[in-house]
Parts: sequence; C-alpha cells; structure tokens
Amino acid sequence: MKDLQEISNEDDLLAHLMESYRLGEFAKVSRISTLSVSPEIDLLNVDETQKIAIGYEFKLLKYVKRWKRTSFYPLYSGIGQALLYLQHGINRTYLVVGVSPDIPRDSVAPTIVKIEKVINLFRTLRNMPTGYRYPYGRESIVPSYNFDCFGIMLWTPSDDLLHTKLKAERDYVPLKHIEDLKHKNICLLRREFKYDKAFLEKQRKRKH
Repeated sequence: MKDLQEISNEDDLLAHLMESYRLGEFAKVSRISTLSVSPEIDLLNVDETQKIAIGYEFKLLKYVKRWKRTSFYPLYSGIGQALLYLQHGINRTYLVVGVSPDIPRDSVAPTIVKIEKVINLFRTLRNMPTGYRYPYGRESIVPSYNFDCFGIMLWTPSDDLLHTKLKAERDYVPLKHIEDLKHKNICLLRREFKYDKAFLEKQRKRKH
C-alpha cells in the first residue's frame, strides 16, 4: 500500500505496517489451540529467539467534521483491548495508534499532544508498585510492576514513521504463575493458533 491517503481504517493501517515494518506475520488471530479468542489479536509476532509472543492492537484516530475535532474513543478502547490480550497468554502487548491522513494539518499537533498525555500516564503507572514479591534468599520484600508489559506505538502519515513511544520491556508477571496462561503461551510459541493467512492478499485486492 503506497498511497497513504488510502489508509482509512485499522485494517488498512495494519496491512501497511505489516508490509513496511514487519511487526509480525500473523494477522487476526481468532483461536489459540481449541480456544476462541475475544477480542481477536490484530497482529501477533512470535519471537523464537527470545521465546516470547507479542500482540499488537491497532487503532486509527479520525477527524469528526461535525465535532470539528479528532475522536479519541479508539485510543481509549484500544488500551482496554490491548490489555485484554494478556489473558490470551501474550508475553507483551502493544497498542499501535495511527493518526489518520484525513485529520486537518492544524489539528494534527493537538492530537499528538493528547496521545502523549495518555502515554505519560502509563509512564507514571510504571513507577507505582502493583504488588510485592519475596525473592528467595532475601529478607526484604521487593515491589513488582505489571505495566512494563504494555507499550504504545504511534504512526504518523506526514513522515510515514512508526515511533515506539512506550516500550514493553518485560513479560506479564502472572504468566509465570497461572497454569491457564502458561498453557496458552506454550501454544502460541508452538504456533498452535488460527489466523487469517490471506489477510494481506485480501487487503491488496480490496484496494484495486
């Protein structure tokens, strides 16, 4: 997909970034082993070297003419959906936010500022312990943090660049302790899941 003006929805953005940045090769994962996935995973990357599964939820922010502003509802719903990926055995999860090419030039900067404010909130949450663990052989308790498994990426059409604004640096902590999550994770790493193998081809045909 070369004409960025053709990016009008999340699937367009997903197809474009799959081709341009090769984030992952498995689009629209709808089943893990025999279990249905809801919400489906927009894009999955299985890193065989690190032995981790990374999920990507895509959202495109658009300009609403009757409101004369950008709608941020996809941003907020996308956060929730990306976090729900963690219940599917994902090690790390990302929300990929795209700024629609149809947003007026003078509204692009305020839109990005709003996105940055949300990202800063998660930076703050990363510094707050969500629980405590007791390391073997140590007397003191150590705070644990769960928000390091969630990251945010931003795509802007002006430069056609994908920026990692918040990196998912560590695996989801409960993944090590909950049997159901461990089972799903093993299935993902073994590529025992159902996805849309023809996604890119269908997107290409739709555009021609």
